Amino acid sequence: MLLALQEELRAPQIDNEERIQYVMTAYAELIARIPDNEIMQTNEEIERFLEDCKNLNRPGFYLDMLAHYCKYTASNIEKKGEEYMDNILKYINVQSDKLILKVIAGITAVMERLPKENQMMMVPAIRRQIEMSGVQVVNSLHSLQNAEGNMLQHLYKKKVPVLQIFKTLEGV
Repeated sequence: MLLALQEELRAPQIDNEERIQYVMTAYAELIARIPDNEIMQTNEEIERFLEDCKNLNRPGFYLDMLAHYCKYTASNIEKKGEEYMDNILKYINVQSDKLILKVIAGITAVMERLPKENQMMMVPAIRRQIEMSGVQVVNSLHSLQNAEGNMLQHLYKKKVPVLQIFKTLEGV
């Protein structure tokens, strides 16, 4: 059954958006129900699926699957939490409202499954992605300016006025 769902999700053309969403949910449910003792297989499957989604330019599939997996799996996701979060955060400035909602759902699903200590460890990853998506280093100040007491090391400028994720109430 898993192979049939994978084939369907890897099809070069999507013929019916609503039907494929049901296929995605079924696939994600199967992945979420893989027993804990086979966590290596689960991780390999998720990584393979990410690569397929990248190759087919279907980030929404990956975001949907990961949000469902994190929400419903009985497995402990602590070891992979930061990796999952990094993969989700890459899309915080995508220009599609539909994908932004999927990003928010993914972030929420990961964070809800992590203990508070691990949630706090996600702050640097979130900050790093916000900086990568929203600001650009213009230049580093000359060492002479540093010698004169200027403590700023870099000058930055905005890449975008507002990141897409912050344009939604849920994203804030």
